[in-house]
This record gives sequence, structure tokens and C-alpha cells, in this order.
Amino acid sequence: MKQNFSSAMIVYANNYQFAKNEILTHEHVQSRMLLWCKSGNGNVEIDKRRFQLSKGEFLFLPWNRKIKYIPSTKDPFLVAGIHVIPEYVKKQPIHFNVAHSKQESKVRAAYVIDKLIPELDGIPVGNFNLSKKLEYLSEYIILTFQKSSPVETEMRLLGNLILNDLIQYFSEPDKKSSLVSIELGRILQFIHDHFKQPISLIDLEEFSNLSSGGICGLFKRHLNTTPCQKIAEIKMEKAKEFLTAGRFSVAEIGQKVGIDDPYYFSKKFKKVCGVSPLEYRRQSSFL
Repeated sequence: MKQNFSSAMIVYANNYQFAKNEILTHEHVQSRMLLWCKSGNGNVEIDKRRFQLSKGEFLFLPWNRKIKYIPSTKDPFLVAGIHVIPEYVKKQPIHFNVAHSKQESKVRAAYVIDKLIPELDGIPVGNFNLSKKLEYLSEYIILTFQKSSPVETEMRLLGNLILNDLIQYFSEPDKKSSLVSIELGRILQFIHDHFKQPISLIDLEEFSNLSSGGICGLFKRHLNTTPCQKIAEIKMEKAKEFLTAGRFSVAEIGQKVGIDDPYYFSKKFKKVCGVSPLEYRRQSSFL
């Protein structure tokens, strides 16, 4: 059931690419923040708790936090963040930025207010590979905020949406365990990153350091599918993108998703998607 956050508002949203050895600290941040890693990796220290962030992983951060960003020296992370005020009192001065000091916070304290959200208590950890819907909304918010001067009504609507989507994500039983979220999310990210290659269960074992039984159990319990079925689904979703683009033959698309035999690719596509590759292309061509 959706909650009413009609007074919530997005006050800032951006991407930031860290350089090697660039460490950034903010002592007192007055917002709730959805923070995620888009590429590379590194660590984030929140109120003396340290979290490792890799591609696809996200944190939802508490109000009045101290935060320290520590990028990897080999592959510094590109991070994205959405700052949400749970209750931004209406008909008050609008600041599309975030208070990063106690002095700034005092000035805005009467109308920039935190709100108790039990489902988002603490520092929840998630992975966008377990919810593409949440990822697409988050990316849309970044684009909308950055494209032009933010509009209050739009930022309030998006603030309401993102808080409700986060609550929905963390209300699902399989998302409550951060360990499960991290392990499964990283395996799914590996599949997304290597869709152009044949991927076997052995590859997933070697990547994750989990047994085949452990991997199959994760997929069954939390996605109600098998690793092989999920690999096929991800490959066929990529194949749909190539088919819609219209520039490649069916055989070429099969090769692009790691299936060299065009007959087997067509058979697998129809099994997963319900229609043949050519029929899917015909259905998608009417724009």
C-alpha cells in the first residue's frame, strides 16, 4: 500500500566521477539520500560504518549523516545520488541544494524536516539488478533534475515516487537480507556484464566463490528461477534491443549475445519470449 509523501521533495540529484586518491568528506548532511555505484568501485563510510560499493549496488542514507567517499585506487567509482527531503514544508523558500553543515541546517530547520520511515530505517543496502524499475526511476530523476531548472511540483511528485518505490523494494522478504542482496546482485551484474559470452554455472561458481548448490538455492528462493533460465532471460532482453534497432541479422544478434548457432538462438528466443526473433522485430517495427 502506497504511503503519502506529498510534502517530500527532491532537492538535488547528480552523477560524480571520482579520481584516483580523491577522498571527499561531508560532516553534516541534511537529507535522505539514495546513493548508488554506476561503475568502478570504492568504499563509503557513513557515521563510522563502512560499506563497499560496486556497480549496481545502492544505499539509502540517513538524515544528518557524516559521509566519507573513498574510491578504489585502481578503478575509482562513478556514483550517483538523489537527495530527498521527506517533508519540505510548502510555501517556504525553495533550495535546490543540500545543507552540508550545522549552520546551514539551523537556517532551514523550520521547513526542511526528516520523517520516520520504518521500512527505510538504518542504512538499507540494495542492488538495482533486483529491481530494474527502481533503477529506471532513479536514472530518470537524475536526467530530469539535470536537464533544466528544477520545478517544485515535479520534484515533489518524484520525491513521493522514489520513497514509495524504496519502501516497496525493502518490504519484499527477499530484499531484507543485505547479504543476499549483495551476493545475488553481484552475480546478476556479472551476467549483465558478460552477456556477449557463453555463461555457465561453473562461470558463476568461479566468480562468486559459491557452490553450484548455493547459487541455485539463491536463484530459486529469491527469483523463483534457475541460473540458466535467468541467463537466458538477460540474453534475450539484450537480443530484443538489437532486434528493435533493426541493423543486424538474426544470426549476428545471436552472436552478439554469445549464441553462435542461429537455429539454437531462434529456438531459445521463442521459448523465452513467446515469438520468433523475426516476429518480434515485425511487432516492434510499428512506431
